[in-house]
Amino acid sequence: ERAEKALLSSRLEIQGRVIQEAAPKVAYYQEVLQSDSLIATTVIAKDLGMSASALNKILNQRGILYKCAGVWVLYEKYQDRGYSKTKTITYSDNQDVTRTVSHTYWTEMGREFIHGLLKQT
Repeated sequence: ERAEKALLSSRLEIQGRVIQEAAPKVAYYQEVLQSDSLIATTVIAKDLGMSASALNKILNQRGILYKCAGVWVLYEKYQDRGYSKTKTITYSDNQDVTRTVSHTYWTEMGREFIHGLLKQT
């Protein structure tokens, strides 16, 4: 019985340490990765020391995204993972005609995916 209590106490101590170590990751997941904020490709590219064009080229070469009607979109394999969203913006052209343009923006989860992908190389 004493041995069982010692074993149980040891297990509880280990579990407590595991929970403490995981707490920052859980908080990051809850606060950052679940954020509704969107990030421009340029911002992520600058984090990585490159231009948005260079980053899009790399992601295209790796089969992550492709250009469709002038807009970068994710291939089907990646489209439902919560990595990006398309946003439509309204603007006035030089003849004062209202137009719209769509841009792909990344979520925090998408940003983490890109950073992880590029760290592998």
